[in-house]
Amino acid sequence: MKHNIVNDLLLTLLLVIRLDYSAAESSDDDSFDIDSSDQQAYLETTIRTSIKTTRGPFSYCNVLQFVNRSSWEADVPDYEFPMMVPVDKIFIDYTYSERCSSLYLCSFNLKSTQEYHKKQIGLFDIAYNFMIGDDSKVYIGRDFMVARAFDDDYNNNSLLIGIIGDYENPYGPLPRSLDIIYKLIRCGQEKGIITDNITIYEPVPDYCQKGPGKKLYNFMILNRLRPASYRCLNSYRKFSPEILRDGFNILKYNKYTESYLNNRL
Repeated sequence: MKHNIVNDLLLTLLLVIRLDYSAAESSDDDSFDIDSSDQQAYLETTIRTSIKTTRGPFSYCNVLQFVNRSSWEADVPDYEFPMMVPVDKIFIDYTYSERCSSLYLCSFNLKSTQEYHKKQIGLFDIAYNFMIGDDSKVYIGRDFMVARAFDDDYNNNSLLIGIIGDYENPYGPLPRSLDIIYKLIRCGQEKGIITDNITIYEPVPDYCQKGPGKKLYNFMILNRLRPASYRCLNSYRKFSPEILRDGFNILKYNKYTESYLNNRL
């Protein structure tokens, strides 16, 4: 490729020199007069058309639409712990909130979830590394390199990806949301943060073999994507789905969320 480009440039320069020499020899003939500005414009145009633009290598990170913390108006975390990378455990959970399909509503849900996690159950930030909405956006929580805060034995050696929604929804996660999660995992593998061989964890024992983790695992098998293992977390969390769900429903109707919705919608 480089060799062809060099050849094109040399041919272009030779053509310009030849035209310039011809113009000098026929200076008495006003019918052929190329001034320096015309030569420069011709040269630049020819070079631009001679050099073909080439696309860079495909990256899963580039096809994802990330929403940073400031965009969904996240509070500053109380403190942060570094992640032990690379990780091979991926927890897939719900955020125990209502589903959303717009930036405004998803931001509202996440803001309320963070408020509950920090002020009601004592976490130092929203628990999830990333959250996925029905709008196919990836909302950044703890991000790749910061440990999460939900399961004591796995906080700094795994990623927790939350689907904005709840186990009570009978339809489960959308197929496009599962596709976004798979691409997010592949993005982490490109960065060297996630190992090639991963285990997808179901964090709630009551939903073993039927939760969002299993649905992601089945999605990867069905579409013949990169293989993974699947496991259920046997020990119960200190924060059950009922506690998280009830807390969000209470917080959803306080004055803070009412003013938030009035300002954003």
